[in-house]
Amino acid sequence: MRFRSKFAWLQLAQAVLWAGLGFAWFVKHSHAAIGQAYFGLGILQTALAIYCLASYFFTWWEIDEAGLIQHRLWSARTILWNEITRVGPWQPGKKPRYKWAVDKTRYSYRFLAVDYMGPASDHGELVIQPADRDALVRALRTHAPQAEFDFLPVEI
Repeated sequence: MRFRSKFAWLQLAQAVLWAGLGFAWFVKHSHAAIGQAYFGLGILQTALAIYCLASYFFTWWEIDEAGLIQHRLWSARTILWNEITRVGPWQPGKKPRYKWAVDKTRYSYRFLAVDYMGPASDHGELVIQPADRDALVRALRTHAPQAEFDFLPVEI
């Protein structure tokens, strides 16, 4: 099974809009310093639009018998099923510095966090925003039953 991330339509639309405005304002004020700033804005927003398209087409996750495979551009990382420790909503920001401190960070339910702990201190967290979240969670539940599933319904 292959899972792609959600396409960032809003980010792409904003980048194209601001790139167009930046280049249009550069044509209007091409000899002034403000025109050069608009040109820089147009270049920056064009690069952002290209990144938005490239990240959608060159990043995906695959369910295999061996584990969860993350493909990014030309590299692939396999996380074995027995290494997955937690699946839940992503928690942006840092955890409290002290154990007695109140945890005021919020969970982002749009993003799914997959924590893993491998041999030789290979550990980390994959942050995924899948287009079909329910199917990915179902597949993770069937292949990694030892993982802790936080804030997700038992039957999806």
